Amino acid sequence: MIAGSVVMLTGTMMLAVMLPYLFTEYFGNGQLLSLVNIVGVAPILLFIPFATALAGRFGKRELGVPGIAVATAAGLTLFLLGTDSPYLFMVGYAVFMLGVAGFESLVWAVVTDVIDFHEVRTGERNDGTVYGMYSWARKLGQALSGWALGWIGYASTSGGGAGQSAAVLDGIYALSTLVPALLMGLAGLILALWYPLSRRRVQENVALLAERRTEERRADAR
Repeated sequence: MIAGSVVMLTGTMMLAVMLPYLFTEYFGNGQLLSLVNIVGVAPILLFIPFATALAGRFGKRELGVPGIAVATAAGLTLFLLGTDSPYLFMVGYAVFMLGVAGFESLVWAVVTDVIDFHEVRTGERNDGTVYGMYSWARKLGQALSGWALGWIGYASTSGGGAGQSAAVLDGIYALSTLVPALLMGLAGLILALWYPLSRRRVQENVALLAERRTEERRADAR
């Protein structure tokens, strides 16, 4: 599960890092960055009030898999469209973030589930290791974005897209659509096929750990 979360987080971080380049260089309209950031955050903010109730009823994995599938489809659709309209891109980006919203809103609860699962299996609780992996994934997403820009031949300029070749602009667009979509797809496969924590399993782990702690308190009281 840590691997799936790292892949997903790398994809979302790469997209976030690429947006300024996309709107400044590809669309030639950096003034829209504030608007696109609002468009990206809005789906998550709208989902947060319902996240706990939905997760409790359906399960985090059960919400995450279809949501990531929606994000993957949105990213691939934007790539295939190859639009030069920043507003049409924002529509697709909103759908992408709506798909991510469920898992993004619950990601820290998922981290806790993973920590609980590890404790059930090993008897050890390694909170720091798991949280460290998430911090590392954020840095990885940023580092990959910088490397990818260099790989496509991006040259820093003070102007808009006129300073970049058509191939570089196409590369920026692909890094903002295709690459995050592929990473989302990989994360969705990991979550669907290898992540063992269904809603029922999470509830069982919580009950088992509660029982263990009750027994430990009784033992300490003797």
